[in-house]
Amino acid sequence: MKYISLLVVVLMATNVQAQEEDYYSYDQIVKELSETNKTSTTRAPKVLKDPFSSVLIHGGVSFVNSYISLSPSSASDPLTGFHAGIEATIGIDLFSRHWKAEGSIRSFGRQEIKDNELSLREFDLKIVHQDYITNGIFYRAGGGMAARYLKFTQPKKDEVTTLAAGDLFETTEHTTPSSIIFLGIGGKLGRKFSVAAEISYRGALIDETIDKSAFDAALRLDAHF
Repeated sequence: MKYISLLVVVLMATNVQAQEEDYYSYDQIVKELSETNKTSTTRAPKVLKDPFSSVLIHGGVSFVNSYISLSPSSASDPLTGFHAGIEATIGIDLFSRHWKAEGSIRSFGRQEIKDNELSLREFDLKIVHQDYITNGIFYRAGGGMAARYLKFTQPKKDEVTTLAAGDLFETTEHTTPSSIIFLGIGGKLGRKFSVAAEISYRGALIDETIDKSAFDAALRLDAHF
C-alpha cells in the first residue's frame, strides 16, 4: 500500500510539471507571435519619391534690344544697327533646380538701318545652368541653338525709274542656324516670380547668309510653377 501511494504521488507531480511546461510553451508562443506581428505592423513600407514632384515649369517674357551685323552683297562694309523686339519663353527643370531646358520665340518688328529695312523672327532652344550667389540673387549661364528668319529689303543697284515704287527695292529672305551663348543675373520676386538681365551672342553657323552675328541685351520677367 505504501508503494502504491508513492507511485500516485510521483504520477501527480509529473502531470503537474507537464501542465506547467505546456502552459509556459503556450505563453511563449503567443508572446513571440505578438512581437512578430507588432514589428511587421510598425515597419513602414518604403515609398519611392516621385522624380517629377520637384520639377518646375517656367514661363516668361523678355524685352530685347539686339545689335545686329549684316553683310549684304550691295555693301562693302558690314551693315550694323539696333533692332528691338520681344521674346516669349517656356522652360522645364531637368530633374534639378540648377539645370533647365528652355525654348523661346523672338519677334522683331520692321526696322530701318541706313536706307535698308529688315524684320526678324527667331526660335531658340537652350540649356541653362542657374545657381544662387546669395540669398535671392542668382546667375544664369548656358548655350544653345537658334533658327533665325530674316527678311531684308534694300534699294536696287540700278536706278531704273518705274511707276511702281516697289520696283525700286528688292527683298531677300535668309534662314540662318546660329549658336547661342549667354550670361545673366537676376533676383527673386517672392516665391513664384523672378526678374533678370541677360546678355547674349549669336553667331551664324553657315556662310551663305547675310545675318552674321548679333549681340543682345534682354530684361526678362519669369513665373515658376
